[in-house]
Amino acid sequence: MVDTSGGSGSERTHQTSNRGDGAAPAPRQRAVILGASNVIRNVSTVIATAERFRGEPLDLLVATGHGRSYGQTSRVLGRALPAITTCDLWDALARQPQANTVSLLTDIGNDLLYGASVDAIASWVEQCLARLKKVSAQLILTELPLENVARLNFAKFFLIRSILFPQSRLTLVEAREMSCELNERLKVLASRYDATVVKPESGWYGADPIHIHRRHRASAWESIMQPWQTETSAGVGATRPGKRILSISCRPHVRWLWGMEQRRAQPSLRLPSGTRVSFF
Repeated sequence: MVDTSGGSGSERTHQTSNRGDGAAPAPRQRAVILGASNVIRNVSTVIATAERFRGEPLDLLVATGHGRSYGQTSRVLGRALPAITTCDLWDALARQPQANTVSLLTDIGNDLLYGASVDAIASWVEQCLARLKKVSAQLILTELPLENVARLNFAKFFLIRSILFPQSRLTLVEAREMSCELNERLKVLASRYDATVVKPESGWYGADPIHIHRRHRASAWESIMQPWQTETSAGVGATRPGKRILSISCRPHVRWLWGMEQRRAQPSLRLPSGTRVSFF
């Protein structure tokens, strides 16, 4: 099994339950997280931080995955996932009972490498914001890591593009220009939908300019999710390192592996705290 949390080998594995949804009442607190590789690579810390700021048990609806697109089917190394705007998360959210909900949109920018225009990406993000605004008490939107993109050299850019986005013909110059334009559009959208904007800190990253380094994951996600903090959680200490979550526990509702469709009932992860995590 592959550790998708980005955690160290010393972390223990979450014990999950096979109980059905009717075995326990639905959590009163809910969080929706839309993102890509930084979410899935740090999923243990993401969940632990969300529980810290929103309380336990928590109902988490997560659309994530390496190279995830907001508006297109994303294909990375033989695996395909539906666009975030069209995935089953939205139907699941509509079916759930009312709950105190907060939402996060992050990892925006992969679509540039899929050849999407800034206008198209901004439109997809706005669709998500408009839907989530109707149910969320707090919206968070993260900016692109522009400082890292500005420092990115051609060799490293070409390596990332070739491995994860082999069909892309985006140049480094175009990536820098379009990232800046998209980031400005995101800030406008955040203002329109009253979302809190979080700017990534360049110190969160190491040699890899787009993925949060494991040594900074706790502080990074605390900074990102801090707007979700409640009066109750304000006195709680720092987030403890997340227990390792294996990839088999993060199976999404639907995916395609080398063209073969696979489905899994959600929530696919239930924690001892009562938190339920559904992946889409």
